[in-house]
Amino acid sequence: MSTSSRNVRRLTVAVAMALLLGACRVEGGERLSDTEIEQIRDVLTTTTTPQPSGAVDEYQSRWDAVVTACMAADGLPYRPWHRPLPPPLASGLAPAEFAATAGFGISTSIGSVQPGRPVVDPNRQALRTLSAEQRQAYRSARDACDRRAMSVLGVPPISGAGEFVTSSAVGDQLREIATAAERDARVVRARAAYRSCMSAAGQPASTPAEVTADFQRKARPYTTAFQAQATARADRGGDPSDLTLAEVFPPPRLAQLRRLQREEIAVAVVEQPCGTALKSVVDAVHREYELSALHQLPAR
Repeated sequence: MSTSSRNVRRLTVAVAMALLLGACRVEGGERLSDTEIEQIRDVLTTTTTPQPSGAVDEYQSRWDAVVTACMAADGLPYRPWHRPLPPPLASGLAPAEFAATAGFGISTSIGSVQPGRPVVDPNRQALRTLSAEQRQAYRSARDACDRRAMSVLGVPPISGAGEFVTSSAVGDQLREIATAAERDARVVRARAAYRSCMSAAGQPASTPAEVTADFQRKARPYTTAFQAQATARADRGGDPSDLTLAEVFPPPRLAQLRRLQREEIAVAVVEQPCGTALKSVVDAVHREYELSALHQLPAR
């Protein structure tokens, strides 16, 4: 990955895959480096190629091995951590089934535990024990090691729940592809149909993000409170995965959370057919633009 004067940027895999977009252009009069072009190629190839079962965990294990060795070379600790997967992916349920049992996986996922994926990143815990100067040195070393892992392994699988390090120029290129796809008449019509579908269902909304944003806002105080107690337990040497909702929230507050969860499930059940119809069109159109951009990249 490029480590030129361009700013280094971390992009979540979900954001990167949602923002895919166009061939190489000049940024500030400077062409993309060969390394940046290859990273764009990797992202586009990943998004347009079905990923094998287990690709996420395999990638994470290889990533951890590279970063652990890299940090150790600098005399710094790093503990492998498999971040929790997005709830729908972790559940293994079909979209309609997930909506009926867990809504959007926002308020309903508070306190859930995924085996082998602790809710508290042990490396963030370690950072809190360092001075401000030590934290800066640690973060710089970690960025360098993440860039090394990226150069060795390429971008994560599309279904991964994590982030990768890239330059601002690469992020801009991916956004351009997504922007072009979003302007396609088929996507415009599908988004209009989504608005009509949601209005007819009694839940007016322009986008799926608008629907989930409301529940993210409502769930944020609960998520923050639970995470704070989970982190405190981990700091004391305890196992945060044992923490229950009843330990964090008094009965009246827990009852409010349960009402929010029921509301989320009810709205998700209504939104699911509207969202599925929209997603089928958006995914197909974005794939077309991603493949086109991939074919326009300079040959290796």
